[in-house]
Amino acid sequence: MSSNSVARPAWQVGGQRIVTNIISIQKNQDAMDKTFELLVRFLEQVRENEPGCQLFLVNRDDVNFQFVTYEMYKDAECVKHHLQTDYIKELLKAEDDNNLKRAENDIHREMLVAQIGPRNMD
Repeated sequence: MSSNSVARPAWQVGGQRIVTNIISIQKNQDAMDKTFELLVRFLEQVRENEPGCQLFLVNRDDVNFQFVTYEMYKDAECVKHHLQTDYIKELLKAEDDNNLKRAENDIHREMLVAQIGPRNMD
């Protein structure tokens, strides 16, 4: 997924929107560290500016050289606002500049459903 292809809600639980992303890094510890710094700054901006973001977790996986994010928003409007912020555009540009890859969100919906079991997610 390139910077031109922005993250989208993978599914809805009640009125809340769930978004997951996997950012894969080439097997390079320096790139992992740089990406971690980018994500920490990004997360700080989300927390300061987006009250509709109810949960934003970042998991760093140094074995597989990737980051997994799990985000929960109050509603679709909050996701729309998130995707229009300057800081997400800056993060996506930085990812593109550093050849970082994002996986498609639908893949992770299937993975998460398999891990937590099927629930009413429609």
